Amino acid sequence: MQRFQFCNSRIVSTLASCGRLPATVPDLANRPRQLVFLTPTDSQLNDFLSEIHQIACFEPSIVQRIDEDLDLHAKKKKLVRLADAQFLASQTLDLPKLQFQLRELKVDDIELEEGRPRTEAYIVYLFLMLRGFNGGCKDQHARLLLEESITLKLWLEHLGLELPPASTLSDNLNAVSNRTRSLIHEVQLRYVLQGGLDDFQKCFIDSTAVEANTERPTDSTVLVRLIARVCTTGGNLHRLDLPDMNQIGLLEQQQELRRLSQQIHFLNGKVRGEAKRKKLYFCVTAAGAQAA
Repeated sequence: MQRFQFCNSRIVSTLASCGRLPATVPDLANRPRQLVFLTPTDSQLNDFLSEIHQIACFEPSIVQRIDEDLDLHAKKKKLVRLADAQFLASQTLDLPKLQFQLRELKVDDIELEEGRPRTEAYIVYLFLMLRGFNGGCKDQHARLLLEESITLKLWLEHLGLELPPASTLSDNLNAVSNRTRSLIHEVQLRYVLQGGLDDFQKCFIDSTAVEANTERPTDSTVLVRLIARVCTTGGNLHRLDLPDMNQIGLLEQQQELRRLSQQIHFLNGKVRGEAKRKKLYFCVTAAGAQAA
């Protein structure tokens, strides 16, 4: 009986991929496979999979909209294949007194025929959510995590589904339109509101942390780095068949310049620091001129 249910699920999924039946959300209560010894683990990933499955059941049009995006993506790929075939056919000379006019190809005029079963819309929805949860689906680290996850494996096994190849999965995920993504976001907000998880009466806004160079670009720092760069470049002039610059005494002067620049930085916010800073800047300028 279980084998018959599994085969029936396969037939339904194949017909749905061919466009004969609308895409649906798998019934989690009546799974085609029941694993006796392996049960889902109580983990954060399993809770996440259950939550996004409930959202898909809450609004089945998500899967239907993704199926429409996959249809459009398949038509665009077929359009490219037909255009390539038309181009190759145009390279062959016509018979005498026969002139064939190449018709303009449009996506709306293309009809999908029966072919290899494609990835189901529910799987695309599932991994679209997992990409946001995990941070990716195609790179080596994310792929290893998906392949080795016993929770994800059991979830797919219970529904009679399989993990698609990385290239196929990435291609289908990129086929989901922004309109469908907006629909998923709106449904999630509606699901949260109706479930009483949030009343959306308060909004907490925080700025995004951006890594940046917070070091103050003082004149002394610029001067010290410029002299260090000149000394480094001058010591590699032999690569251009030129004599290297004489480095005698420059190392000590660079150390002295760094010490003076550090003291200038330490004067920030100090009492009577302006007068001391001017004095140190005069010393830095003198030492820099000597090094130059």
